[in-house]
Amino acid sequence: MKEFIIFLDHGSYNLPDISNVTTYSSGIANLKYLEVEIMFKLWMLQTNKEIITPILDIIKSQPINNMSIHYTPTYEYLEEIIIYISKFRSKTLTRLIFNRLQSLSEIFCHLIIPLICELKSLKILDIKVGIKVYNQDLFKLLGDYLTSVEHLSFNFDLYRFDLLRYFEYFTNNYKANLKNYLLIFIVEIL
Repeated sequence: MKEFIIFLDHGSYNLPDISNVTTYSSGIANLKYLEVEIMFKLWMLQTNKEIITPILDIIKSQPINNMSIHYTPTYEYLEEIIIYISKFRSKTLTRLIFNRLQSLSEIFCHLIIPLICELKSLKILDIKVGIKVYNQDLFKLLGDYLTSVEHLSFNFDLYRFDLLRYFEYFTNNYKANLKNYLLIFIVEIL
């Protein structure tokens, strides 16, 4: 299996038998020995423990190296996913994409950004966020903790005019050997 997509919609989802992905006797799990790149896309709108547990089992048991998290508007289980990535994928995950993050509080940024920055294998970090995200905290925390990423991109709404001050903090303080970074500002004119 090269790509595994889990799509959760409001109140309806259809997951395959997770034992096919998490067991080592037969089925999908045997592909991990073929060194196949596994693109793991995660679309989470509303989740519950019944859904998050199999997803965590997949993160734990599969050698995922490329993960895309589409997460809006709540982030109840995102911290748990990041902890599992940090614990079980720290040697395999090379690319992490946050797409459509709509709500990240200052407190939540302080919880997950240090965990993400501890992933020594992570080479590509792509963050696309919405207007309710504390972009200034993202810049400051990435400036304080980022060490291994080589390619970094931000795509977000520009709603604070002092945001460039935080970007300057980031550029003066990050410790990673960035080969390139892309910064995309989206300005809404009313």
